[in-house]
Amino acid sequence: MSMYTLTMIWSSLFIVVLVLAGTRKWVASHEDDTLHLHDSDAKIVRQQSWLARALDRLDLWGKALTAVVFLYGVALVARVVYMAWIESLKVH
Repeated sequence: MSMYTLTMIWSSLFIVVLVLAGTRKWVASHEDDTLHLHDSDAKIVRQQSWLARALDRLDLWGKALTAVVFLYGVALVARVVYMAWIESLKVH
């Protein structure tokens, strides 16, 4: 694969991580940090429970994709350094 293609794949993954971070921030902005214990608050408790599960899923995907983007970026940099080193060994 060409370096351009590999860089575009990395850029796309990076944008997905940014979108996930923005989505998580937006979902978390609807979070109610108050503890509801009354029976009359059952609807609010269900909403809090759903929101907590949604945030957990977003966190899981966000952490996993962030690790993938980081490792992929390290691999790209290593490839560029290796290619530059190989090029420097050639006699001109």
